[in-house]
Amino acid sequence: MKKLLSLSISAQLFLIVSIMGFFTFCIIIYSGINSRNDQIDYGIRESQDLANTVTTELQNLVNTAQQLTVLIAKLPDTARRNAVRMHETLDRVLKLNPQYSNIFVTDRTGNIWASAIVAKQKDLSDRLHFKKALSSGRFSSGEYIVSRFTGRPVLTFGYPFKDNRGEVLGVIILGIDLNYLKRVMDRLNLPEGSSYLLLDYKGVIMSRGNDDKFVGELYNQQRFNEMKEGPETRSFAALAHDGIQRYITYRKLQLEGEQAPFLYIRAGVPVDTVIAKANLALFRNLAIFVPSMLLVFCIAWFIGKRSIADRIAILEKSSRSLAEGDLQVRVSDVISGGELGGLGLTFDRMAREIAVREEALELKTLEQNAILESALVGIAYLKDRRFVWINSKMEQMFGYPMSEIIGQTTELFYPSHESYEQLGSEAYPVLAAGGTYYCERKMKRKDVSLFWCSISGKTIDPSVELSTGTIWILEDITERKQAEEKLTESNERFRSLVETTSDWIWELDESGIYTYVSPKVKDLLGYEQQEIIGKSPFDLMSQEEAKRVAEEFGAIVNARRLFAGLENTNLHKDGRLVVLETSGVPIFDAEGKFRGYRGIDRDITERKKAEEQIEQSLREKETLLRELYHRTKNNMQVITSLLGLQSRGIDDKKTLQILEDTKDRIQSMALVHEKLYKTKNLSQVYLDDYIKDLANALMKSHNVDKEQISVHTDVERIPVSIDTITPLGLVINELMTNALKYAFPDNKKGEIIIKGSLNEDEIIEITFSDNGIGMPQNINLKKTESLGLTIVRTLVVSQIKGKLEMQTNKGTAFIIKFKDKGLPART
Repeated sequence: MKKLLSLSISAQLFLIVSIMGFFTFCIIIYSGINSRNDQIDYGIRESQDLANTVTTELQNLVNTAQQLTVLIAKLPDTARRNAVRMHETLDRVLKLNPQYSNIFVTDRTGNIWASAIVAKQKDLSDRLHFKKALSSGRFSSGEYIVSRFTGRPVLTFGYPFKDNRGEVLGVIILGIDLNYLKRVMDRLNLPEGSSYLLLDYKGVIMSRGNDDKFVGELYNQQRFNEMKEGPETRSFAALAHDGIQRYITYRKLQLEGEQAPFLYIRAGVPVDTVIAKANLALFRNLAIFVPSMLLVFCIAWFIGKRSIADRIAILEKSSRSLAEGDLQVRVSDVISGGELGGLGLTFDRMAREIAVREEALELKTLEQNAILESALVGIAYLKDRRFVWINSKMEQMFGYPMSEIIGQTTELFYPSHESYEQLGSEAYPVLAAGGTYYCERKMKRKDVSLFWCSISGKTIDPSVELSTGTIWILEDITERKQAEEKLTESNERFRSLVETTSDWIWELDESGIYTYVSPKVKDLLGYEQQEIIGKSPFDLMSQEEAKRVAEEFGAIVNARRLFAGLENTNLHKDGRLVVLETSGVPIFDAEGKFRGYRGIDRDITERKKAEEQIEQSLREKETLLRELYHRTKNNMQVITSLLGLQSRGIDDKKTLQILEDTKDRIQSMALVHEKLYKTKNLSQVYLDDYIKDLANALMKSHNVDKEQISVHTDVERIPVSIDTITPLGLVINELMTNALKYAFPDNKKGEIIIKGSLNEDEIIEITFSDNGIGMPQNINLKKTESLGLTIVRTLVVSQIKGKLEMQTNKGTAFIIKFKDKGLPART
């Protein structure tokens, strides 16, 4: 150790630098090894990130595809099977979404009736996605295929669309273009040399990140089985499909509701690329280390001379000057920092300490004056109740300049001599005992106006009583006092309102216990206020009612939300039941902590009784109206039977035909009353059910062979009022009777089609058409001699206020347009 201490400072610095260099070399080697391990971890993370990126892109494509199929399923043209409109829509969708190869809409048998790109093959019933969508009723995956329509590799999906009754009408099918996914991935900044594989549920290679080699081939079955039987994701190092050693991560994609994944993703980063970065970093660090050590040795020699040896020489010279009596010598300006700087400070500490004390005292005085002058309250220094000093705030507060205040007694600021004497008798005994005096009083400004002021006083040195004077702090609190007065006035108005309102006001704490109830509780439930305080609302209910209300109110409290119109039945003090309607809002303190509820209860007992009486009256009227419809229908059936009996004794065919037509007309009106009798809504009938039943009844009445003449109805489910459906039924009766009689002579086969729809303007359109022999081209509906057509026109124009149009191309078609004014506007 002595030999070490005897070395020069430069030699010791060289030794220290050498030791540090050795440890630095060891750290570089160690960090290189750790960097290699970090790069291995990084390579695995890179493969995981790549797998996550591919998975995210695919999941986004699948989610978007699912949302698109759901949207297409909700289109009105899909339900109506409008192929032309759907083709235009799908074509636009495909152009806006290049990620899809094609979009199809099939019926439930798999036949394509609409597509974005015209399909050569019309039947997709053999496809897996079609079968799965049809059987599961959900968005379903298919297999990897090369599209028959575009020639591109696609991943297919199917989604079933249904009618209002939940029956599957068909399947919407789309294919995700895997080439599009590849283009998306190519645009991403993927790690150098990275690659990925997409495998379908059979293990077929669907896409590769670096090239198209092996696409369409089966992946190694053993590795594929390891993925299928393994966890959802896994990372490891292995020889990849292209023969390159990689860090590999695989992921599985599975649709909700499906038992097996429909896609497997393998992403890999080359091992050599990852390790090469760590090796390069190690060699670069060693190359930098050697010249750096040479530079450090040179710097150590330079620093040893300039910062240590030369400074010690200055200290030696200054010591000699100090010994010779030069008390003004200073070395701290030349030598600063470290232990040598501390030695320099020792030479002039005494002089410097005196200067520092004087400067600190002056600075403290300036700071205190600045604080007192900038204070927002008035500050005064008094002796014998006379002003010695005040700050500028006191001048502003009272309106006097300092020259008019200094030397005056504090009586200058008091409204009267009595108030001046009163404060003195209260305050100075407290101050003399060493306490702090505080009060709030009205004080007087120079303009004689009064204002509220808070006054606080304290002696400077309580040990010598009041001889050293007192410090007083005054603050203008006029605004606060005015606010307090307004708050008091507001509270009085609120108390008056609470006590005079017809409703019961209450407050609950966070435990659900009443902490306040208004006096109105006695009128509502017969209890005094003190009888309710400390109870919960459920103490005033029966056990069953308390359980019911607690479940509903518990959910409200847990959500900390306001509520209104909560009905509950309470027990009056005399035992009778009282129905209350409760509303409330949560209470939170200044820190946002829940503190309970505040609310109001209203007695709705009489209203509930009135509502029950109204409901009972409505049920009785509904029963009476149903009976009326039933009897009307029965009476019409009796009339029809009488006409049938009457026709037995008549041989004239024309008269018999008139009776038969009359029976059909009566039957169409009777059917309206039968529908009204069976429906829940006694004022309307659904158009689709009525027309279908009327058509079947007329076919049966005319003994029509369904193999000879068929009737097809395509009518939307539209509610129609009784004032409209009755004349409309007569119109359908006339048109169909006329078609059955005259449209198909000589046992000619034919078809009758009845369609009905409702447009956005709430116009109902009924189309009645047949493919029979047609009617004369020159027939005029306004001047026709036909009784049936006259009835039809009169009923349409006069009764239902509609429009009637006739077309005679390829048979006969009648188009009826009207607005049902008997029902309120639909929303």
